[in-house]
Amino acid sequence: MPRHAMQHGRREAACQAALNQALADEAAAQAQLSAQQGKSATLSQAIASSRPRSMRRGGHKAKNILIQTLGSNIADDQSHISDLEAISRPGSSLCPTFSANE
Repeated sequence: MPRHAMQHGRREAACQAALNQALADEAAAQAQLSAQQGKSATLSQAIASSRPRSMRRGGHKAKNILIQTLGSNIADDQSHISDLEAISRPGSSLCPTFSANE
């Protein structure tokens, strides 16, 4: 097998491995995002049902802070997923290049 073909094969294998890892990371981040979204909905329901009516009227500030915090966590997770999607695109910096001396 010519040296160039071997280098190309190694580069292709390295790129495929990097892509597979990025896709696995993306799937894990998506699962985490889904879990956070589920927690947000569950917590909102729990807050609404566990407080007496008079506290629900006066406790909006605490509830809003909680919702903002959860929303921020979801936004951070979504940003992480977007970063992983960008990495997994062909031509990303994860695909190593080999010099002609290898």
